[in-house]
Amino acid sequence: LGAFQVAANGDLCNWRLPNQTSGSVGGAMDIAVGSKRVFAMMTHTARDGAAKIVAERSYPLTAAGFGAVIAGVATMLHRSHQQTFTSQLAVAGALAGQGLLAGGIGWHFESVTVAAVLAGAAAALLLVLIKDQLLQFLSSTATLCLIQVTLLGHEVPQAGGLLAAPALAVAVGLLIRPSGTLDLRGLAYALLLVPIAAQSVLGTGGLSADWLARAAYAMGLIAVLWLVWRDVTPDRRPMVVVAGAVALLLGAVTAAGMMAALLLLTLAYALGNRMLASLGVATTVWFVGQFYYDLELDLLQKSGMLAGAGLLLLVLWWLWQRQT
Repeated sequence: LGAFQVAANGDLCNWRLPNQTSGSVGGAMDIAVGSKRVFAMMTHTARDGAAKIVAERSYPLTAAGFGAVIAGVATMLHRSHQQTFTSQLAVAGALAGQGLLAGGIGWHFESVTVAAVLAGAAAALLLVLIKDQLLQFLSSTATLCLIQVTLLGHEVPQAGGLLAAPALAVAVGLLIRPSGTLDLRGLAYALLLVPIAAQSVLGTGGLSADWLARAAYAMGLIAVLWLVWRDVTPDRRPMVVVAGAVALLLGAVTAAGMMAALLLLTLAYALGNRMLASLGVATTVWFVGQFYYDLELDLLQKSGMLAGAGLLLLVLWWLWQRQT
């Protein structure tokens, strides 16, 4: 490719000069992003004698500029055509644009924080312009992952809890009281699942795990249990209290992620949502397995604890079904 400027870190600038008010996006942007290796064929100096090989670029970045353009094109496609293929193409284009825009500028500043901020801004804009649940979920997931990486990169204490606490509050609010003008379920699922996934990375065993995340999920579980208690008949309310106490106890003495898994199951019951129930079961199995192997007990003690917890839950389920 030809180039106006190439930086020491490999940044390629070839689509517009800083003093130009116009510039067209061509195939170079696609090549620069998609190729495994790119050769810049150019003179070492510009016409005015300025160096074109520089320590740090000062011209507009090809990848970031391309990302902004394809996100805009994807938005126009989605708003002007409602065919299935076109909508799917628009979703894919919007996600690629978000990634290139955030990644290109974040790479230039060598800052994940900058990338997270730009990804969040792009996700918010796409959420309003392209009302698609899958795009909501994927673009929000990308942003939340970058936020979590930023917190970890800065070695912020209780990084998992700092993301989980606000994300959980917003997610439960969106699912319990959905907006009448804008369907935000995709965003809500991302807010629920990304912090839970982070718990499996940050460490899940023992009481020394992320206490802020554990506290946030405990508060969320209490809030959802209160909603269930409010909606059931008076004769079943004692069972809700007992089941809630057992769930909180299990979450308190096992892995931090177990509280999150129990919250998913309780929320699934309150909403009658099978997808959340499936996610809750999968999450429970995952964190039980993690906790099982992290316990500093012999095999017989581990198996006895697991069997006892399972039996207790089965008894509670049997009592609940008897009262139905």
